[in-house]
Order: sequence, then C-alpha cells, then structure tokens
Amino acid sequence: MHRSGTSVVARAVNLMGAWLGDEREVMQPHPDINPTGYWERPDIVIEHEQFLQRSGFAWGTLANFALDRIAEDQRNALATTLRGILARMARPGVPLAIKDPRLCLVLPIWRRVLAAPAHVFVVREPRKIATSLMAAFPDSFTTDFLLALWQKYTEAALAGLTGQRVLFVSYARLLADPLGEHERLWRGLNALGIEHLAPFDGARLRNEIDGGLDRSAASAHAQLGAERHHLAQWLELQCEAAGPVVVTQAPTLSPADAVLRELERVRGACMRNGWNMAVQNKATAPLPAAGA
Repeated sequence: MHRSGTSVVARAVNLMGAWLGDEREVMQPHPDINPTGYWERPDIVIEHEQFLQRSGFAWGTLANFALDRIAEDQRNALATTLRGILARMARPGVPLAIKDPRLCLVLPIWRRVLAAPAHVFVVREPRKIATSLMAAFPDSFTTDFLLALWQKYTEAALAGLTGQRVLFVSYARLLADPLGEHERLWRGLNALGIEHLAPFDGARLRNEIDGGLDRSAASAHAQLGAERHHLAQWLELQCEAAGPVVVTQAPTLSPADAVLRELERVRGACMRNGWNMAVQNKATAPLPAAGA
C-alpha cells in the first residue's frame, strides 16, 4: 500500500545489489513527501496508472475494482509493455527490483512476465498509513476512506499472492532494529532464490535508515473496526516469521467498496460543481471594454 515504507525497503534491496535503474530512470525525491527518494520507475508507474484509468479507475479510485473484470486484451497489452521494460532493465547476472504500490492491484499480470519472482510485502500500521496520506494530500481524503483503500490494496495483493512464498517486512521493525531487520530481509531474499546479492553489509544499510522516518502518529479518532484490526494483526504475525511464509488462509473481510464509492461520488460531485460554477462565472462576466 502507498505510504507503507515501500521506498525504504526498495532502497535496502537496491543496496543489496538489486537493480532498480540509474538516476535518470527512477523517480526523483520530493522534499516534503519522500525526501529520501521513491525508488520506483516512472515508466512502470505510468503504465500501471494508465492501465487503471482506461477502465475508469486510478490509484485512489478503486471502488468495485477487480483485475479479472478488466478486458483481457487490456491485460495482455500491459503484459507486453512490461516485458519491454524488463528487457531494457536487464543486466547480466544482476537481480532486478520493481517497486510500485500499484503492484498490489496488478500482481497477476506481473506473474505472467516474470519467471521466478521473489515477493516482499511491506507492512505498516494502517492508521499511520492514513495519517501519512492525509499529510501528503491535504483536504483530499477522509480517514475512513483511506482505511478502506488500505483494505482494498491489501486484499488484492494477498489474493494475488495466495499459495506463494512471501517475505513480510515490518516497517516499524525496520526503523526500530535496522540491523536485525535488514539481515532478515537479506536472508529472506536468499531463501526466495535471489542470487548474486552483495554480501550483507549491516553498517552501510543501517546508515541509510533514519529512525525518525515514522513521523505519522495515528489519529485519535481513527477506528479500524474488528475485521480490519484482525487483518492488521495477521499481517504483523507474518512479519514475526524468521523468513518467507506461504500465504494461506488470509482473513476475509466485508467488502470496502461501499465506503470507497461514497467519497468517490462526493469528490466527483465537487469537481462537477466547481466546473459548472467556473463556466457560469465565465458566461456572466462582463465583456472587456473596446480596445482593452
């Protein structure tokens, strides 16, 4: 999910020897939102987002989204495009790393184009995710909406990972115990079959992590509810494993689509009202004086 700590983990994997791209190929840091870098490729992010938009969705507009409802020709087209990007990224003997929260939504398509992917799932307390997103996009969302969005991303990801070996990484533990969690990440990638990683260098990796990155305190009014609390606990439990685990029997929740759709309708209405008001104001504005 967005704002889960995926950037920190992607950078750690990069420092272990995985190739994300050179400086020209990765998204540049944002001084306020992601000052230490996103560590994702704009070409992949753009393809993911355009794929969603062609079916009426976007990263934050996902009510009633299901990958299997999107036309097969569109899914095939995305797979073809991704193969081309991977071919351009390829480095002999070097593992590749792909990071974009939208992977939660389109993972089955990636699994068609990758021979033996190693899956790393980053876990963060969902109420902190909501707080972080609200800080990044002021006056754009509600807490309830963002918790529903977290549920949507998480359920889509777990559905795509069912039966697969996955390394779950806790963002909180990564900040609290950088050395220990980095070593667990390194060993987990090896256990998942990733070869040619650089030898474990705890000091270098630890220096990359700022323990103050977790600045988002959960809002006092944020309520997960019993089902989401159970899902969050289940995810944290997977992070306690020594290494990768097979994803089975993930919690089943009541659908989040109704909550997502509610705010999507309100936002859409506000945009339409703003557009109509702008058109009306333009139509009733006095004409400029002659020669003006």
